[in-house]
Amino acid sequence: MAIAPSNYKYEIQEYNINLGQSEEQLNQSSESKAIYYHSQGDFNKALEIIETINNPNYDLILIKADSYLKIGRHEKALELYQNLNHLHPSNPLLEKIASINYNLGENETALCNYNGLIENDPSNPYFYAMKASVCFNLINDSESIDAYITSIREFVNNKDLEAALDVYEHLLTINPDDAGALFSKSVIQYELNNNNESNYNMDIALELLIKYNPIENLYKLFDLTDELGYTNLNTWCSKSKKCFSVNKNKMGIVFLDRVLELLKQNGQMSSFFDIVNYEPEQNNPFYFYVEGKIMGTQSFNKPEDKIKKVRRAYKKAADFWEYEDKIELVQHVCNESLKLEIDGKTYPTPQLCTKNADLLLAMGHKRKAADAYMKAMQLYEQYRNWSEMEICCKKALKAEAKNPYIYEKQAKACKFAYNRNRHQNKKNQAIKLYEKAAQLYNKSGNHEDSNKCIDEVAKIQNEKVNKASIPYTGISCKKNIKTVSFEEAPTYDEFLKDLSSYSDARTLAISDDELLIYQMYKENQNIVPTLRHTGAGYYTEYRKLEHFFTNLFFQMFRERIISISEDEYVIDDKKLRDNFLQFRAAADNNLKYLFYKNSDYYMGTILSTPAILFFKKLLIKMGMCPGVVDKAKTVASPGSALFFLELYINLKDISKLQEFQQKISATNEDEIDNVLARPVLMLNPWEHQKEGLNSWLSNKGFGILEMATATGKTVVGLMAIQKLLEKYGRLHVRILTHSKAILNQWRREVIDKFGILSNPSLEHTTPVISGGLQIHFNTIQSVIRSPSSYRTDLLIVDEVHHGAGYEFRNALSLQSKWRMGLSATVEGQTKLSVLKRNLGPVVYNLDVKKAISKGILPKFRWEVHPTYLSIVEVNQFDKLSKKISSIFSEISNDRKLIKDLSKNKQSQMNDLRDFVKLCEFARYRKIKLPDNWNKLRGLLQERKWIVHKSKPKVDDAVKLASKYLQQKKKIVLFTMDIATCENIGNQLKPLFSNVFVIHSQARGNVYNLIDKFKRADSGILIGAKMLDEGIDIPDAEIGINVSSADTRLQLVQRIGRVLRRKEGKQPIFHHYVALPSPGAHINCEDNLRYMEEISSIQDTAMRIGSKASVETKDSHFINLKDDAESMVRQRFENHKNMPMFDYGTLQVENILEPFYRHGASTKIISELEKMSSKYKISDEEWASIVRRAFPKEESNTKEEEKALDIPGYWWLLVLGNRSPKGIISLFQKYMALNN
Repeated sequence: MAIAPSNYKYEIQEYNINLGQSEEQLNQSSESKAIYYHSQGDFNKALEIIETINNPNYDLILIKADSYLKIGRHEKALELYQNLNHLHPSNPLLEKIASINYNLGENETALCNYNGLIENDPSNPYFYAMKASVCFNLINDSESIDAYITSIREFVNNKDLEAALDVYEHLLTINPDDAGALFSKSVIQYELNNNNESNYNMDIALELLIKYNPIENLYKLFDLTDELGYTNLNTWCSKSKKCFSVNKNKMGIVFLDRVLELLKQNGQMSSFFDIVNYEPEQNNPFYFYVEGKIMGTQSFNKPEDKIKKVRRAYKKAADFWEYEDKIELVQHVCNESLKLEIDGKTYPTPQLCTKNADLLLAMGHKRKAADAYMKAMQLYEQYRNWSEMEICCKKALKAEAKNPYIYEKQAKACKFAYNRNRHQNKKNQAIKLYEKAAQLYNKSGNHEDSNKCIDEVAKIQNEKVNKASIPYTGISCKKNIKTVSFEEAPTYDEFLKDLSSYSDARTLAISDDELLIYQMYKENQNIVPTLRHTGAGYYTEYRKLEHFFTNLFFQMFRERIISISEDEYVIDDKKLRDNFLQFRAAADNNLKYLFYKNSDYYMGTILSTPAILFFKKLLIKMGMCPGVVDKAKTVASPGSALFFLELYINLKDISKLQEFQQKISATNEDEIDNVLARPVLMLNPWEHQKEGLNSWLSNKGFGILEMATATGKTVVGLMAIQKLLEKYGRLHVRILTHSKAILNQWRREVIDKFGILSNPSLEHTTPVISGGLQIHFNTIQSVIRSPSSYRTDLLIVDEVHHGAGYEFRNALSLQSKWRMGLSATVEGQTKLSVLKRNLGPVVYNLDVKKAISKGILPKFRWEVHPTYLSIVEVNQFDKLSKKISSIFSEISNDRKLIKDLSKNKQSQMNDLRDFVKLCEFARYRKIKLPDNWNKLRGLLQERKWIVHKSKPKVDDAVKLASKYLQQKKKIVLFTMDIATCENIGNQLKPLFSNVFVIHSQARGNVYNLIDKFKRADSGILIGAKMLDEGIDIPDAEIGINVSSADTRLQLVQRIGRVLRRKEGKQPIFHHYVALPSPGAHINCEDNLRYMEEISSIQDTAMRIGSKASVETKDSHFINLKDDAESMVRQRFENHKNMPMFDYGTLQVENILEPFYRHGASTKIISELEKMSSKYKISDEEWASIVRRAFPKEESNTKEEEKALDIPGYWWLLVLGNRSPKGIISLFQKYMALNN
């Protein structure tokens, strides 16, 4: 263990005892002997003697502590020093304590103690140096640099330069990559006139600073070098070039400015290219930038010539950098242009102000962009450049749409354009803009400016406009132009009358769209609202519609709440209702911003748009379950009124609803970016995963976790990452394993589970970087060549049971602060001892046997029962489906509109999924859709709402339960709501005893009912949402689920904790999947959703080692299944990779990857070749074939119960047409592609 350097001022060497005696002169006292042996360096002998002394005095205890320290027993020494310091506090003792804390890796305690030492002795540079080194260990670079800077100043002031050099050199033996220590050493060497070594160390220090540190630390260090007179133009210049070469542009420009500033101080600016050996290139933006800086310091006969030339140079540099997409450099040169000064007066460039504002707006910094635009507007007004001013105002409104000052300035620009060219449209625009400005000023209480704008209107115009001729945005009917008389439009009452024949769901959706159109009109007046324009504008009629919309929303809210929980307490909260429209407007604006952050996902990951991620992370931040967003998403698209209706219903708690509203309403785009960027674990870990993490943390972040397949090893790794990231704010992680395929899987899991907006289909060689977290993925083979180049904070080694050889050990020699090994059971003591030396001991073990006994790997037969929905409005539902099909066939070939909406990516729609996606584009690009498109949207929403409100048939479930009750079985039945609970209970109670119904409104004590069920030999326990309440449910043999189509692993694991084997018999879980009736089936929409449901069930069953089968004899359903599989095959043949609703994009190569990685593909092909080419393989047979092909990792696992994690494996069966020949063909194509 490296020892921290001793403080040169506080070396403990006095004991108030004469140490100069010889051995012969010693008297026979034990005290004298102990002192003598300590002075001679025989510390063990000294300790042996002191142990024989009763009640040793202070000095002997001090010698004892020092002896323990000298022989490396730091914990014992620490305990004694702490006791002594408690009796007689002193800096020498506290320094020893801090030093030991440092050496033991107790960095937080060491930091606390060094801060105490600094408080006692604020001029001691050693304490600052040690504090800096501790901060470096804690990854607190900013505080580390500050402490190093203070230590340098104090060393120089005390003229203790040689001692300073010793301290920094020793710290560098402990942490060679500590840039602060290396920089400090370089500065001290400079002070000692050792220039060659100083330049060498400065060069390395700056390399490290560039690589790991924020730019703010550079500025601090430059201030120090200025203070000490340290100048090295060539070093700064070479670092500038280095930064630019590795795309650290902001740092590069800082170094370059540093060089220019030093030359300016020496009056040598004009000699820049000669002095620093920086070759000028005529088409290089750096040349133009430097040229602008140089000319800014020179004298010109005419000041306007200087302004013109400097502006031209800066603008050329900005244009070049913008073309190269170097945004930071463009912003920098724009800011530099604001500093152009002549005779104490600044002459900023308005074009560069505008460019800077454009960049800020593109990055989502609306507030900063608005300020920059307004600065540019003032400059354009000053130079009377009205056309540029008008353009600038239009851009500014995108950043701040409700700023009356911007409307006023745009109106002024239009007024002068009208005065100059007499264009009537400019006159009309000026009037409208002044009116808008007056309205906003008045609303903010600024009546003076409001009156000024009204006066301007009176000057411009003498007559009122009574008709509008406004072009629609985007593509619309009547050749994109429609002239509408205000008197022809419907009033609110007439509009409402037209909606009277529609369902509430459709009425809500149409009202929602119309309010959005009005919002679009208010923003840019490029669209004609539907309702009539009155003397007071559109406001009066749309205010009525807003009131109607809110009332309908909360009426439907009340109905849904009653249907699921009989609880109305949240409905009548006035504050919630009053804030709702403001909340909706803010949410819609945020969703529009998030829409453009969307990205493509791959097979196996849940499709999560930025909007969904944003809502989930916001709820997690509020301490709530993010699953409510997924539930709302199944009902309606994010942002629609019905989406928020369902989200409200799932939240229910009035305080949480209000908090959610307030957070959305107060969130700007910068905060949205921060929320999205911060990695957050998007699931609730299981107890065994928490136990595993706590065991690892208890061992100071070192150790191996042995966990069986499908128990969530990866999640434990992600939990460790989140824990460290939350504690330190920044974290560098390296995932290491033997397989590229496993690393690719890790990368996808990181993106999915942390909710990171990154492309998951990229290879593992692309790190994941977001919100202070950097995760790199490396194979052991790549690290072997140079382990020292792969330093990291947290090292996670996956599949460690595969390696313990020399190369593996060599790879693990890389430097890290924490280490975690993940593995199935490690077999063999030799291998285990090797892993223990490199990663730490096994800190947690969860084998298959334990996982099954805890219910983590439930073992039951899973039977899926497709059943048609029990829909009250059957005729209406069938009519809706027919209307949807009819309208879709009409609009699916509207080539011009489809091309415009998709930006020329497609010219026709293949199915309703294409339609939904194009509607989302239109909504967030503010494009008004034709009436028949809006009609189809409303019909789809109405149909989905009916399905959602309806409950699956309970008849089959009651018959099934009756059968098992007759056989004296114990059953747990899960329902969706209270009404269904009572319905089933009422049907069964007259026929059977021991029927127990539990829910939130149940009479009596729920736990008493559960206890009665537990004591009964047979019976049934019926519950609503029991799985979400954390109730301890006793063992049962049969599970029946009619609550939903939720097949996530989490649900199945919970059910597994209820069901237990009895007398060697496997328990059975019956799962009901709801489908539309045959006559109301829409091929694409319903086929894909059904197929994804079955695939999800099969994947989950495979992961937990269970079997799943679809149980039905219904001929309609069998035909539906065949049609669905045929449609999927056809789509795949046409597109090769297929977008799905929930899976993302279906890509066969990603599904097949683990088959080749584990050598399973050859075994499968061999087994399939033995079958008849005409044979049709069932789901169960395919699952068995796959299980047999993969190697077993647990010796005590039966072949048919093997748990495998192979997302999407069931699709291979469907795409291969269930035939051996077709499946073999898929494998061979992939093999050929790989070769």
